[in-house]
Formats: sequence, C-alpha cells, structure tokens
Amino acid sequence: MQSRTTVFMVVTVQALPFLVLGVLLPAGDPVPLSVVDYGSRAAYGHGRSLHGRAVRVTGFLALDHAGRPYLVRMALNRCAADAQPVKIALTGALPPVLRPDAWPEVTGAYAPGLTHDPVNDGPIPCLRVTSTRPVPAPRDPYDETWNT
Repeated sequence: MQSRTTVFMVVTVQALPFLVLGVLLPAGDPVPLSVVDYGSRAAYGHGRSLHGRAVRVTGFLALDHAGRPYLVRMALNRCAADAQPVKIALTGALPPVLRPDAWPEVTGAYAPGLTHDPVNDGPIPCLRVTSTRPVPAPRDPYDETWNT
C-alpha cells in the first residue's frame, strides 16, 4: 500500500516576494501591475524587473500624518478580516490636490529607495509618477492577485 502525504503551504504577505520575483513583466507600455506585484518587485526584487519600464497601477490614495501620498490596496489572505495594506510611496508629478480615499490610476516608473511603514515596519517602495487620472472605485476593492 502506497502512503500519501498532503502538504499545505500558507503564504503570508511577508512570503509574497517569492511569488513574483522570478516572473518577467508582460509586454506593454505602460505595463499594468497590481499594487502587490509592483510592491514586491520594487521592495524585494530591488526594482530589477522594473528598470526601464513604465508601469500603470491603481489603488486608493492615503496620506500619512505629514501629508505624504501613498497608493494602497488591501491584500487578502483568507477574508477581509485579515486583509493587510500594501503601500507604494508616490513621488514626481502629483496632482495639486490629493483627496484621500480617491481611486487614481497612476502611471510612472520605478524609483529607488524604500521607506518603512510606521505600523508594522514593512517596506514601502517608491514610484515616480508621470501621470494620474481618477478612476471609479472597483466593485471589489481588495487585491487578491497573489492569492489565486
């Protein structure tokens, strides 16, 4: 009789870098990426797969206590109760008025450098913005791209 072993792998946000670092960017200019994909490539891959490529990312806008803007999506592990924020610090050509909780589509390029989240000390990569445009909030505001 042959024995069978079932192995379950639980992936957390901290383990996320291993999911996308070895995957090449798709064709396109700009390349559409999720906040999670851009964040992983920029923070853990040191932007190697992003150099020389324009990217397009959509999320909701958040401002820190000093007014610095971030593009954010909530990444789900199992359900909304365990969602974790994934953030990208925005620099460059930003609109003169930034409205928190608005949903912009941001086009830009990888910007070296990381800041750290004051809540969980997680890395927050940067994106040099070249253009933005408002978009409607998605029907499902959670980013589940890494969890499929």
